[in-house]
Amino acid sequence: MTAEETKAQILQAAAAIFARDGFAGAHVAEIAEEAEVNVALIYRYFDSKEGLLHALLEGLSQAGRHRRHQLFDGQPIPTTAEQLDKIQRHDWEELHPYRDILKIVLFESIKGEDPESTLMQIFDEDVLRRFPPEAVEQRDDEAVQLKLAAFFFGFMPFINFLIFSERWARHMGLDPEQVQDAFFSVNRELYIENIIARLNSFREAKGKEKDDTA
Repeated sequence: MTAEETKAQILQAAAAIFARDGFAGAHVAEIAEEAEVNVALIYRYFDSKEGLLHALLEGLSQAGRHRRHQLFDGQPIPTTAEQLDKIQRHDWEELHPYRDILKIVLFESIKGEDPESTLMQIFDEDVLRRFPPEAVEQRDDEAVQLKLAAFFFGFMPFINFLIFSERWARHMGLDPEQVQDAFFSVNRELYIENIIARLNSFREAKGKEKDDTA
């Protein structure tokens, strides 16, 4: 096994242990046992338990940069439900392998022990950057409602579904793919169509304001 393969095996074990026990409750010895390596090798590659967490979060960030390059760079802000639905389905495929790491991010954010505010960073980079600049910068009621709706009714349900969908499917005795299809159908009806309508209305209103002041 190469060094890179060993590192990947250690990170996979760390993600599983952190997701199960939380960062504070996890022990490097347990991670070493799960990865079938000795503790000294973990410290050699990652320096510390904090180094393991940083490497996991960096892997998530790299995946995010790759996803944004594919979907966002040079692309217009979505103006139809079809466009936003396509982005979210692509996000699902890209983020699904990182669901244990997302569980860690969510857990640490809930505890208030996420110094890098990873969850908020993901929201800023994956969601807010798709908004018109004035919606991000302004603080009037309409802009606040847009950002609030995007975070609490779109982003957080999506993250929670990534983390818990397979467990929920097992609990309900359903096929995970059926549950995934159902989520995107419900998500489109309850969130996507609403947020697109709000975004388009916001753009039109701000465009009219600029025309009136020109």
